Amino acid sequence: MKKPLSRRAMLRGAGALVALPFLEAMLPRRLFAAPIVPKRFVTAFCGTIVGVDPQSNPGAYGALPATLPASWTGLASVRSHVSIISNLEIPSYNSGTSPTAPASALNQPHGVSPATTLAGVTSIDHMPIMVKAQTADQYAAAGLGAGAKLASLQVRTQLLPYTGGNSNVWGIMSAKLTNGQLNALPPIVSPAQLYATLFSGGVSTPAGAAALAREASVLDLIAEDRDRLTASLGANDKARVEQHFDEIRTLEQSMQAALAGGGGGTCSGPASAPVDPAAGPNTFSGWSNETLRGQMMADMIAYALACDLTRVASWMMTFEQVQMGNAVDQATQMHDDSHNGATRPIQIAANCNWHATLFARLVGKLATMPEGSATVLDSTFLSLIFAESKTAHGRTGMRHVVAGMPSRIKNGLHIDGQALHPGKIQISGLQAVGLATTTLGELGGALAPIMV
Repeated sequence: MKKPLSRRAMLRGAGALVALPFLEAMLPRRLFAAPIVPKRFVTAFCGTIVGVDPQSNPGAYGALPATLPASWTGLASVRSHVSIISNLEIPSYNSGTSPTAPASALNQPHGVSPATTLAGVTSIDHMPIMVKAQTADQYAAAGLGAGAKLASLQVRTQLLPYTGGNSNVWGIMSAKLTNGQLNALPPIVSPAQLYATLFSGGVSTPAGAAALAREASVLDLIAEDRDRLTASLGANDKARVEQHFDEIRTLEQSMQAALAGGGGGTCSGPASAPVDPAAGPNTFSGWSNETLRGQMMADMIAYALACDLTRVASWMMTFEQVQMGNAVDQATQMHDDSHNGATRPIQIAANCNWHATLFARLVGKLATMPEGSATVLDSTFLSLIFAESKTAHGRTGMRHVVAGMPSRIKNGLHIDGQALHPGKIQISGLQAVGLATTTLGELGGALAPIMV
């Protein structure tokens, strides 16, 4: 009897590694044996607002409308897979007083929402989340990460603070508690580094580095292993593997496009390994082609999840108090836009929708990746968390987005959050992926309105 293909099988060549998606050949040959499908947990963070009601309110609670408002048009293609939750609230307290509710935010403009929503703890003035508590993604990593290549993956799309300074303290959203010591987990900000981490294990051997410098595609490096594998597969698996290779080739082409045009350089001579878009100046309204960077990262996160390289990802799209150029023309900064709702409603909605569109790209990718009789999205919980609500510094009437895991999480709806704490979204996600937890930091209980 032929031995099943390992779920952790890798194609290798010249120092490069390419993981495989779920295939029928990985199943035990016993007919009654069911595939073991891993659960996944993804949190995306946006350091801006969603916009006032005319732009961000999806309308009546219930099924999402066919036409979404301006802040959410990017979700249209995945409308059946996502839900928008309105009317969420982070309790606040004033300086010199004690908080009266769990996971409260000090009544300060910025830097206080991430700790409450991602770690479930009361925040103090300008508190980076790693000061006090472990974040939800690391609880997920502790419960889901065993067996994956990377226990968790941290990435960030916004390259620089765009403040003229070098502080990245508000560009970190993940923290892990190890032996009583809480440590920040800085994100990968380079798409090229993320590519190398996934395709070479993050270790550049001399042979692998030289090969990647010469070749246009990692697929060329593992060609021999690839041909051997496809020759041994049945028709269904062969089609799935070819789809998988097509996705990798598309990803590489998008990264090469950054070198050819979006990155400000030109391609000449031998094909080169994927590179990052060019970095812009670290000044207010700065821009380093974060749209292309985000698209690359969405595709690579999807690849990492589908191939079981990781089961947990934290994706910081933009810094807390984001000073990056706006999504329309980079003429103003996202943070300044949020303070000018009366005169810049179009920019504010576009800024929110920029984040939503990247999130939808990831959701859509996972929805097209088969896994047994379902898709990767069916076993993945995703949330899109905003630092503020409908206006600058607002923490009432907050709106966030959840996606995936339809067996446990309601999809395709506009949901009333009932003035509950948005940190409960993370508890819901931990429960949805099968972890026996009812708390996160100071918070207790899932967000019942989103649970199936």
